[in-house]
Amino acid sequence: MPKLNIDRSAALKRLVHLLRVPGVSRQETQISRAVEQMLRKLGVKPSQITRDRAHTHFGGEVGNLFARLPGKGRLTRAPRRFFSAHVDTVPTCAGVQPVVRGSWIRPKGKTSLGADDRAGVAAILSALAETRARGSDHPPLTLAFLVAEEVGLWGSRYVDRRILREYAMGFNLDGAAPTTATVAAPSGCLLDIEISGIASHAGGSPEKGASAATVFALATAELARGGWLGKVLKGRQEGRANFGVVRGGEATNVTMPHMTVKGEARSHSPAFLKRIVSTAERAFQRAAKKVKNDDGKTAAVRFRVTPNYTAFKLPVRSPVVGEYRRALRQLGAKDPETVAGFGAVDANNLCAKGLPTVTFGAGGRNAHCVGESCYLPDYYLATAVLTELMTAADT
Repeated sequence: MPKLNIDRSAALKRLVHLLRVPGVSRQETQISRAVEQMLRKLGVKPSQITRDRAHTHFGGEVGNLFARLPGKGRLTRAPRRFFSAHVDTVPTCAGVQPVVRGSWIRPKGKTSLGADDRAGVAAILSALAETRARGSDHPPLTLAFLVAEEVGLWGSRYVDRRILREYAMGFNLDGAAPTTATVAAPSGCLLDIEISGIASHAGGSPEKGASAATVFALATAELARGGWLGKVLKGRQEGRANFGVVRGGEATNVTMPHMTVKGEARSHSPAFLKRIVSTAERAFQRAAKKVKNDDGKTAAVRFRVTPNYTAFKLPVRSPVVGEYRRALRQLGAKDPETVAGFGAVDANNLCAKGLPTVTFGAGGRNAHCVGESCYLPDYYLATAVLTELMTAADT
């Protein structure tokens, strides 16, 4: 069993408090202020706390919050370390009332909990509290509380690349088990599709119309038959594709003249990602040509692709992964599992900006779902791992 010499009562109190604070994506003012207040209570000076203006790029309320702390004692001149977690939650967390029972925190009622990623935020703050309470030497530290992760990693996307150059390594908190490290994640892109049909009275002259809904149905049916939706496997290549938002039509008696579709695709291979996207585009264009009225006029499709995040892969023997392993071993925890996930994390953007960053969890389970929970033994272990990472520097 891991040896966790932390104040669990204080760590739990911190987490429960943060779970109650509103802060869905792009509306993080209240949670950002709550984190700042906690930092000040832990002795962080106002001059060491800053916010950037990342939110101005995507219509948010407030930017990323940073606490920049000098090193102490024998580690004063050690390379600076970067610790991050995102403060935003999904809309289903609105109004959450966290309830602690035994080893679990669960929401009261039909909401999500917000352990994704308030558990990560609380673990970083609790690790700082442990470091301060012990009077431990530590390297220079930057604690980053990022916004708008859930809607496209927007906060980390606009972290200034220049400020990351001085950091030796980064540790990002997001996910479930603190003994599982995400060392690779895919590239992803957003798909915006506009289908233009031809309106006609569906009861009087349906033959004069060309339905946008039919175009969507034909295209997705073709993609599904070919194995290009959901989990996409072609030989040794793997990816994901999904159309999650579909809107169209205003009246039941009109052939649908317009539909908008929003989707995404992702893969660890940029070449295979491009193949997934081009296959989808061809399917929609073919479907549009098949849907025509009795005058021979066809529907039309506009297909737009927006790159969203870039794949990364950390070598298993990289210094940042090695330091994470060392911290777990120092605590007597099992050796970590390293995974190449298909979920995007803020480390996608941090690694792309030149900061090697490993991501591990802080106890969350069933993220984004009603009934989401947090397993407290994992949360406490994540806090202890972070404390070890904050107070030791082998690089």
